[in-house]
Amino acid sequence: MIRKILIQTICIFALCLCVACENKKHIALTQNGNALMPIVIADTPTKVDEHCAKELKTHLDKISDCNFQIIKESELSQNAKAIFVGNTQKSKVALPDFNPQKVPFDTIRILTKDGSLFITGHHRRGTIYATSEFLESLGVRWWTPQEMYLPKNASITLKHIDKTYSPALQFRQTNYISGSFDALFAMRMKNGQLQGSDKQMNQAIAQSRAVPYHSFYKILPPEKYFKKHPEWFSEIDGKRTHQNAQLCLTNEEMTKEFIKVVREKLAKMPYARFAHISQNDWRKPCDCKKCKDFEDAHGGVHSATMVNFANKIADAVKEDYPDLRIVTFAYQYTRKAPQNIKPRNNVWIELCTIECDFAHSLESDTYYSFTQDIKDWSKLTKNLTIWNYTTCFSNYIIPYPNMYLIGDDIRFFIKNGAIGLFEQGDSFCNVGDFMPLRLWVMSKLMWDPTLDDKTLIDEFLNGYYGNEIAKIYWEYLDTINNRASSVHYTQGCDYIDTFTWMDAKTYNKASTLMAKALQTAKRLEKENPTKYKGLIRKVWKDKITIDYVGVMYHTQLKRMAEREGIEIKYPKDVVASAQDIINRFNNFKTERIVPYMTREKFESTFPAFLSFAKEQKKYLTAMPKASSSNDLLKYFKEGTFADFQEDRIEISGNGWAGGWLQIPPEYVKDENASNGWSAKNHYCKRFEVQLRDNLLKLKSSSGNEKNSTFKIYAFIKNPAKDIPAGKLTWLHFNPVGKENRRVQRLPAPAIPHSDKYQMIEIGTFDHYDITSNHKDMVCRQFLLYTGKNSPILIDRIVFVRN
Repeated sequence: MIRKILIQTICIFALCLCVACENKKHIALTQNGNALMPIVIADTPTKVDEHCAKELKTHLDKISDCNFQIIKESELSQNAKAIFVGNTQKSKVALPDFNPQKVPFDTIRILTKDGSLFITGHHRRGTIYATSEFLESLGVRWWTPQEMYLPKNASITLKHIDKTYSPALQFRQTNYISGSFDALFAMRMKNGQLQGSDKQMNQAIAQSRAVPYHSFYKILPPEKYFKKHPEWFSEIDGKRTHQNAQLCLTNEEMTKEFIKVVREKLAKMPYARFAHISQNDWRKPCDCKKCKDFEDAHGGVHSATMVNFANKIADAVKEDYPDLRIVTFAYQYTRKAPQNIKPRNNVWIELCTIECDFAHSLESDTYYSFTQDIKDWSKLTKNLTIWNYTTCFSNYIIPYPNMYLIGDDIRFFIKNGAIGLFEQGDSFCNVGDFMPLRLWVMSKLMWDPTLDDKTLIDEFLNGYYGNEIAKIYWEYLDTINNRASSVHYTQGCDYIDTFTWMDAKTYNKASTLMAKALQTAKRLEKENPTKYKGLIRKVWKDKITIDYVGVMYHTQLKRMAEREGIEIKYPKDVVASAQDIINRFNNFKTERIVPYMTREKFESTFPAFLSFAKEQKKYLTAMPKASSSNDLLKYFKEGTFADFQEDRIEISGNGWAGGWLQIPPEYVKDENASNGWSAKNHYCKRFEVQLRDNLLKLKSSSGNEKNSTFKIYAFIKNPAKDIPAGKLTWLHFNPVGKENRRVQRLPAPAIPHSDKYQMIEIGTFDHYDITSNHKDMVCRQFLLYTGKNSPILIDRIVFVRN
C-alpha cells in the first residue's frame, strides 16, 4: 500500500511539474515576420480594451513587420493561444485571484500561462498601464510625444512573465508642456492625467475634477453672495470682507449653500473622481470668534476649520458618490496639521511645498518645517497627496539646479505616506531647462520610485540625443547641479538670482559645454542626416537657458569674472546672442517665459530684450573701471561696508506680465560718478540689488559681532525738481523662506535737486539671524521704488554694518 501511494505521489508531482514547466515555457509571439497569435478582446469590450489592443497591434506590427489581428473572444478557436487584453472570460479563468474591481487603483497584471499572454489591470485604467509596461519590456521607449525608439525583431519570444504591480502613487500628474498634456504620451508614460479619445473613454480613465482647486469663490462667488450674506465671508479685524479673502468655514448656512452648489456640479459630472474643496490662492482666513475658538481647540492652526469643512462636504456626498474623493489643501496658512480632528476616509489632503528650498533635498532641510508637517499629516490620514514645485515660476528658462533631487524627493514623499503627487513644472513654456528629460525621469520615478535616477537620466540622454551628446550633457548636468548643491543658499520656486550659486567659472564651463554640444550636433547631423535628424534643433533649444544667462547678466558676468581673475569666453557678441535667442523663441513658437502672459504680449517684449543687450555692449565697450571702493574709507571703516556699483544694480517690478524680471539698468556716462558711470531706471518701477553673501562677510563697525543691523546709503543725483519725501519707497526683504516674507519698509527720504551725487542715508535695517549661518540669509534683496522713467541717477548703494 505504501509503495502504491508513493508511486501515485511521484506521478502527481511529475504531472504538476510538467504543467508548471509548460506554463513557464517561452512563448513565441512572432516568427520570421509572421504573427503566431491574435490579439483578443472581450465580446463587449470597453473603450480602454479597444485602445490597448490597437496600441499593442501598432507597436508589435512595427517591431516585427507582422500584421497582428484584433478579434473578439467568441471568434477565437477553442484552446487557441492568444494575447488576451483586458477582462476577458479567458483571463478570469487564468487569473482566478485577480479581481479588477477590487485591486488597488492603477494596478497592472501581466502573465504568460498555457502558451498565452494576459494583459489586464484595474478596471478603470490598469490595462492601459499594463500595455505600456509590456511594450517597454520589449525595448520600446517613448522619449517625447513625437519621438520613440522601436526595436526590430522578426521573431518575438517571451520568457515567463508573472507581474502584478500597484503604484504607491495613485495620483501621478506632471505639468510640462507639451508632453504632460498629450493624451497618448501620458498613457504611455503611465502618468495619471489621462484623457480619452471620446466622452465614454474619458469618463472611464480621466481623474476628472467636478470642482477645481482654489474653489471657494468658484462655488460661492462674492458678486452673487456677499451683499446678502457678508457673514459667509472672512471677518478680518472685526469687519466682514471678500477682498482677497476666504469663507467663514464655521457658518452653517454658508456650508449648506456650498454643499448645494457642489451637488449641482456633481450631478453634471457623476463620473468625476475628485472635487477640490480648497481655499482661494491668497490669505486672509476668517478670524471671527467661532472660527478662532474652533481652531484654538484643535491645535491653534487654520487647517482645523479647513479639515472640518472638507469633512462636512465629504459626509454630504458620500452616499450618492462613493467613489468621489474630496481634496483640500494644506497650503501656506493651512499647512500645519491640526490636532484632535482627522480627515474622513473620502477626504484627501494635498500638502504643498511652496515655501521650501528646492536646490537641496526636501528631507534634509528641516528649517522650513516641511519635514515635520508631512510627518504630522501622515499620522492623521492615509490619503495624503503632495503638490510639489519643480521650476522657477518667475522665469521658466533660467538654469534650475534640481535635476539630481527629483528621485530623492519623490521617495521622501512616498516614505511619509503620500499616495499622490503633482509635479508642477513649465506648463506654459516649451523651452524650459531640459524639459523633455525632466518629464521623462519624473514620470518613470512616479510610477516606480525604486528605479535609479542616474540610470534613467543616462538612458534618456543616450536614447534621445545619442552617445556623443549624452557625454557632453552629463558633464553639463554635473557642473550645474554639483555647484548648486555645494553652495550655502536657498532656491525658492520663484527665486531667480542665478549668481547666488553660479560663479563665473561655472558659467564658463557650462556655456562652453553647450557650445560644444551644438557643434557636435551639427557634425553628427551632417555625417548621418537620417540617424541624427533633428539633433541640431534639440540642442539649439536646450542651449537657451545658459545663453539667456549670458545675455541678460552679461555685465555682471564680466565683472564677476574680473573679480575671480578669469575671462568670460562666451558670448563674444551679446547683441548677436540676444537676437539668436529671439529667433529661437520665434522658431519654437514659445508662448511665454513667465506665467500669465500671451504670445502676443511676449513677442512685443523682444525689442526690449534686444535693447538690454545693446545697453550692456555699449557700457562694456567703454571699458569703465571697477571702483576699488577705497574712496569710501573716508566715511566708513575698512571691512565694515559693501559697495554695490552700477554693474550690480538691476531694475525690476513690472511683474510677470512684463515678460522680463531683474534686468540691466540704463548705464549713464557721468564724470561726476565715482567711476564715471551710473544707473538709471528707464523701463521698470524700481531699482534692485541682490545682496547675496556680501553682507555676511562684513565686520561690525562698533566691534559687536552680534550686531545684525545695517545702515543703507545711496549716492544719488536728482537732475529734476525736488522729489518730496514719500514719493519713493525703500524696502528690503528675503524672497524665499517662511510664511512671513520678512519685509522691512524704510521711510522714504526727500531727494533734493542736485547736479552732483549726494550721499543720502536711507535708513537702518535688521539682518535678522545673520549670526545663525542659515542658508536663506544669502537670498536677500534691496528694492528702491522710483517709478518708470525716473530722472534719478544712482552711482552706488552702500551697506554698512553697525
